[in-house]
Amino acid sequence: MPTFVGRGFIMIVTALLALALQQEANFTPPDWVQRPQPQYPDFAAFIRVDSRVTLRCVAEVDGTMDQCEVVAASPDGLGFEQLALESMAGARMRPAVLDGEPVARRTQFRINFRMADYADRMPKRTPYRGPEPSARAKELAEIIAAQMGEIPMEASITPVGGLALDRIETVTPWLREALPFRRMTVAFLSRYLDEADLERIRMGEPPLAPEPTITDMKTLLSDFVPEDDPTTGVRGRYCAIYACEISDAPAPPAATTPTP
Repeated sequence: MPTFVGRGFIMIVTALLALALQQEANFTPPDWVQRPQPQYPDFAAFIRVDSRVTLRCVAEVDGTMDQCEVVAASPDGLGFEQLALESMAGARMRPAVLDGEPVARRTQFRINFRMADYADRMPKRTPYRGPEPSARAKELAEIIAAQMGEIPMEASITPVGGLALDRIETVTPWLREALPFRRMTVAFLSRYLDEADLERIRMGEPPLAPEPTITDMKTLLSDFVPEDDPTTGVRGRYCAIYACEISDAPAPPAATTPTP
């Protein structure tokens, strides 16, 4: 039979448990109102790699997400972490409620990057439907491409976005083999610029046309999007050196203490 002291201890524990349950019953955790909509890193999209990023943020009373940090990411080095963090600017959560009052609360969650979810956003090979450049425009574009060499145009259309800097040097030669940069350069110059601007560039003068945007490049080079499955080329070489699969290692547990 429990002693008086023992019975007192049991009563205290029981009371604390009851209080904890009551507090839990009076608490509603934060929940999504607007989930994050991250972009997909260029190179990861090119080689069709999925990822999982765990973030920890403060869900503020006004619904915004603050003090976000990466807890875990797999695989790394492809830029998923940064894009996950950037996506939180547009995300919103219904704030946690404690004893009927909204409170700021730390919350931990995962963002899953799945190529299947982004399939409709990835560039697809489509015919070029713009006006056909003149023979002279193509000739001038060939001359300019030879003057430029590989670097200027290649740097703007190589899909290395998101890659860690130390990996860009490794994969660039593979991309040169996979993508016809010289033909792409000639096609873009002759399609985007008229003969007068091409003559100006050939003579070392700036063109009158505005600087092209990424959208311009994607539109005018849509017929150069590779039809072959990249997993047989660049992906295979990349994944032989670096991690491409999602690790099953669990992320650290979420913090549950309301912020001050």
